Amino acid sequence: MAADDDMEALMGFASFGAQRARRRQRQDKRVHHRDGLSHSASASSQHARLAQVIPGTEVPEQLHGRGRLEQGPQGVTLLANETKSSTQSDGNASNGDGLKPLDELLSAWSSASGADKDANALEARLLPPSCYQRLDELQEQKNRFDELDNTVFRRARSAANPYESLGRSRFLNRSAMKLANMDHIFQWTARPADYPDASASPVFTFADVCGGPGGFSEYLLWKHSKLTGGVRVRGYGISLKDEICDWKLPPLDNPNASFEISYGEDGTGNLYSVDNIRHFRKLVRENHAEGVDLVVSDGGFQDARDQPNQEEMMTKLILAEILTMLSILKVHGSFLCKTFEITTPMLLQLVWLLHQCFEKIAIIKPIQAQSATSSL
Repeated sequence: MAADDDMEALMGFASFGAQRARRRQRQDKRVHHRDGLSHSASASSQHARLAQVIPGTEVPEQLHGRGRLEQGPQGVTLLANETKSSTQSDGNASNGDGLKPLDELLSAWSSASGADKDANALEARLLPPSCYQRLDELQEQKNRFDELDNTVFRRARSAANPYESLGRSRFLNRSAMKLANMDHIFQWTARPADYPDASASPVFTFADVCGGPGGFSEYLLWKHSKLTGGVRVRGYGISLKDEICDWKLPPLDNPNASFEISYGEDGTGNLYSVDNIRHFRKLVRENHAEGVDLVVSDGGFQDARDQPNQEEMMTKLILAEILTMLSILKVHGSFLCKTFEITTPMLLQLVWLLHQCFEKIAIIKPIQAQSATSSL
């Protein structure tokens, strides 16, 4: 249990329950007595080691160099919209094997013609051959998992990432825990000061797109209920109205919080319908003319799971999520979207589109994400 407490602390929020807090205090005293180290020093060393614990975090550094990365306590962040210099820190020319500036490449591709403008040409321009070689190698290794007994595979998958042991904690599903990790990195729910009462506090607004059964929303509502002073929070959600994807949020026990569900114009919640997107936009904008602070999207469908072409299968849904986000997010707002390898031409172009709309783009694999999947 102590290990779970440490992992939850590293994810940026306290363990749940007074018993865990007392157990953690007792452990701190034992560590101090044995090593002469304070808990903060011990935690700091764990933060430094955390990125090495996460499988695969060494690959971005090999591909793109340290200048393209932000190395934080939660792992490696690849800054997709920053330009990689053609000169290394030692003054030597680079091998050109990193990601190239998105603006430059998309501009060159848009002005091309004929064979130079097909999808394969775009892929070749945006990603170096070594990336595709590594992807092919990874897919070959992943195919070997099919030969394993399911129980053996699940046990090995859990062993590959110790943070999977956190499970879903008190929430509906593990999506909430992943958002807790992202929130710790980007501080979306952080407030500059405590307010004496909720009426004086700013209103935090968010929209959960394709979010059913509601792990992301549950975390955001819960987190604000724990903030001193009772910060007001207003959420809006749209998701398919069916047995699997419909909302299953617990009743709200915070008088300063509200969450309004929409199923769109036709009552299905299907974002492939432009009318449903417009209906959701109207709901949000009528209450918040400038838009919401944060849009999160965690859409997916069962048929795409564990498929080698799941990125292609998910692209249409990701496009619908982006269109919805652009219609309801305020200026200087934030957008979180689950995606996959980002290697197909269509998804690369969507990344470029986001690059035009946002000040910074970060590509992150949450520490609790299964290491055997390509979801980001």
